[in-house]
Amino acid sequence: PLERLMAERAALPHDPARTATLQAAIAGAPASCAVRFALGDLARSEAPSGTFDLVCCHGVLGGVITEAQAFDAALGLLAQGVAERGLLSIHDDFRPDSSEQALTRIRSQLNWSEVRPGVFRRPASS
Repeated sequence: PLERLMAERAALPHDPARTATLQAAIAGAPASCAVRFALGDLARSEAPSGTFDLVCCHGVLGGVITEAQAFDAALGLLAQGVAERGLLSIHDDFRPDSSEQALTRIRSQLNWSEVRPGVFRRPASS
């Protein structure tokens, strides 16, 4: 929910202290580390335009989206949004059993390196 709120508010969470901390971190970051948040709706096949160095999909694949065809379409949209050598984070603390099943499918379909459990790195183009 906080990630969604941050995307809807263009990186400004609801808590004023967190907002100040985040704004200070963004302001102090080098230009090469620009931060922007975008919101998509995988259930409606709507992904943000462009690519990102980090795409987070938490609590959705294996939890909300379980049907095979919708799952594959959602994974495809997520993968398209990850920049070359970028990261895709898939996680669901609320449904650990279905989350693990989802990760097994993702591992077999993407064939990207898994840098830590549920975090996958898109390979460089060859």
